[in-house]
Amino acid sequence: MSELPESMAARAGYSGIPDVPALIGDCASGRELAAIGFGDDVAVAVEIDSSAAVPVLSGGSFADAAGRPLPAGVRFRAAEENSTAPDQSW
Repeated sequence: MSELPESMAARAGYSGIPDVPALIGDCASGRELAAIGFGDDVAVAVEIDSSAAVPVLSGGSFADAAGRPLPAGVRFRAAEENSTAPDQSW
């Protein structure tokens, strides 16, 4: 199967940016999140090849999408558990 145009565009854009973490941290959403105390979350969001699990929300809690047991000490937290998060309605 050939690569989809969307993935080609994403890859081309990504490869043309020398410092993706700095760019994301400096965008409006990155600055807003940092201002309300979530700067570390922005940094984690741009990490590459750093996660062994893909979290999927199921039945009010997160689990690894592949069904593997989570590594020792790893716990996915539902957004509503984070009492410092701003109230968001989508």
